[in-house]
Amino acid sequence: MATRILRRLGMFRLLRRLGMVVPPGTDWGQGNWTDCGMRFRDILVNNATWNGFTKELIENNYTWTGPIKFLPSEYRNDALYVPYDACVGVCGSRTIGFNDKQTALNILATWVFPLAILITLPWGQGGRNLLEALSHWLGSPQTALTATLWNFWQMRLCYLWASRQNRPQDGRNIPQAGFVGRLISWVAYVKRGTISLWRAAMRSTRGRSDSTRPLIDPPNTAPVSVYNNAMFVLSAFNQVDLGFEKPHDTRADPREEEGGNLNKLLSTLLYGIFRPLSLGGLSLREQKNVELTTALLEILSTQLRINRRRGVIPMLLSLVTFYMAFSFSVALAFGDMGDSTSIFVLDIGIFFSYVPVEVCLLLLDRSPNDSDAQMKIMSRWLYNIDAIRKRADDAEPVWWAGGDVPAPYKLERFTGQGRTLSYAGLPHAVLSEIPGTDTSLTDALRDLTGNRPSTLSRRILDRVQQRNPFKRPRSWNTIARLSQATVWLQVMLAFFSDFFTPTMGPGCWSLIFIGYGVLSSVTWELQFFFLPVTMGRDTTNSKAWRRAITFISHLSNALAILYIVFVLAMFSGGILNNCWCNSLFGGFLGWGGYVDFMDFKYYQSHYPASIIAWTVCTAISLTASVVSMAVAVYWWWRCRGLWEARPDTTVTLESIDFRWLH
Repeated sequence: MATRILRRLGMFRLLRRLGMVVPPGTDWGQGNWTDCGMRFRDILVNNATWNGFTKELIENNYTWTGPIKFLPSEYRNDALYVPYDACVGVCGSRTIGFNDKQTALNILATWVFPLAILITLPWGQGGRNLLEALSHWLGSPQTALTATLWNFWQMRLCYLWASRQNRPQDGRNIPQAGFVGRLISWVAYVKRGTISLWRAAMRSTRGRSDSTRPLIDPPNTAPVSVYNNAMFVLSAFNQVDLGFEKPHDTRADPREEEGGNLNKLLSTLLYGIFRPLSLGGLSLREQKNVELTTALLEILSTQLRINRRRGVIPMLLSLVTFYMAFSFSVALAFGDMGDSTSIFVLDIGIFFSYVPVEVCLLLLDRSPNDSDAQMKIMSRWLYNIDAIRKRADDAEPVWWAGGDVPAPYKLERFTGQGRTLSYAGLPHAVLSEIPGTDTSLTDALRDLTGNRPSTLSRRILDRVQQRNPFKRPRSWNTIARLSQATVWLQVMLAFFSDFFTPTMGPGCWSLIFIGYGVLSSVTWELQFFFLPVTMGRDTTNSKAWRRAITFISHLSNALAILYIVFVLAMFSGGILNNCWCNSLFGGFLGWGGYVDFMDFKYYQSHYPASIIAWTVCTAISLTASVVSMAVAVYWWWRCRGLWEARPDTTVTLESIDFRWLH
């Protein structure tokens, strides 16, 4: 049945040529790649005859006289090198050197078991979200890395924005990506931040032991904790599907209407985040709103932090277990070279070296343990903030009292960490429009408090829905390219590690890694170049393009995942041990054309270039992974002021209805 299907698809002949399919009735003979080498030795030593090939025929017509690259000349006569035609004549074009059970199990045990730790990743919701997470994390890791690193970077911007408050304002905008921007931020932190953070910590400590303290300080002296709460909530909403990037109705642009969904949602969100940052000169109504929004912001931020903290210890244990298994696998791969396994085990390890980086970032980003519960709380918080905005001067807000939250405040989907194709640049857009100076905050709050449509919301939406990928923030472009380079670095290191394994050159083993790099890059290319064109548009063409992009991305991701399984099966089974692959397609671009039948102990002692290449590729791979994880952990730890949970936080306003938390 399988043979007939392959014939109809026109793939049977190609797979036969690759040595991956053998039709029924094939005479395997002794059928093992090692036995194939023994046939040549039997011919040359014992004057045996195989398929008409004799010792005299091989010595006169089938001895390889071409170049053997990177082999020192003094070793040229230490082994038998036969051309591709002789290999096919003696061994047959269909001979495949399947690994024995022990070798196959060694390869699987070395890498498949450590990779099983991927099941501990924060998969979150089931159903569609689970499949999308699986698709992007395994099928296109560069896309997941882009989203996660971009969220890390924006959280850092939020941290710097919060820690810079209550200091002399100089009107500077938020820091940008680059060494100079980070250096300036670090110097400013050391110079002025330490004293401010210490004072804020002392105020916070005194406040926790004094339940009668006011919820806010006098104007212009809001405690650092309020700024941290505001920025943490902003970063949390960035990982939720707010609908900003979906097509909206262009016949009556909702952004231009007071009650439009996008404008209403974003205006309410910004009011709830920035209204607690009082700057003085407020009416009695707005002073009351400051107290209410500050309390709600404190409650929401505490709930979100605790929800993330519950799974920290299990995730850290999973991460440690993964790295231990991964380290043992690398050591086993090096120790077994030339013995029970081969250099290809090490190639697989180099190829998968991007996985620890991805696992580390996804776990540090810390998605909520119960995203459904978080969506409900965030939706109700938006509803209550809107109630505060709409309340009359002397009236109490109409709090959420049960039932479903109406549109546009009903949030249903957690999209963080690259679960979906999205830009997710809300914090950068907001902080670009509100740099943090007194003037910018005053203008923003005046805009959000007024009865006219919010021009601030429109400007932020224009930034989030930027349709030109090259006009997006420089930091996003840098992170996207860095994520692509991280995966391709490991792919190319695995390629070169095998490239310098005799028979040296580009062949089945080395080029197979390039295939995954190409397949996994399709989604990244679609997100980088094509998806922005469809953002915020409701035209038929835009909807069709978005559906096509989504379909192609998931298709390519599925193929990439199946490709990984296929690669592991071929490596563990030894399917590529055949004349065509071991001779580099019978000779490719001046490389190969011959087969030597030697083992890896011989390569270690006769090919110094191979030893150097294996060592250098492994060292670069491990160094890149360790450095990437160290930088990620450093960023995460520096921003701990945002995500550190304070479960002993209390709110004493009696006018707040707490039913929205249940």
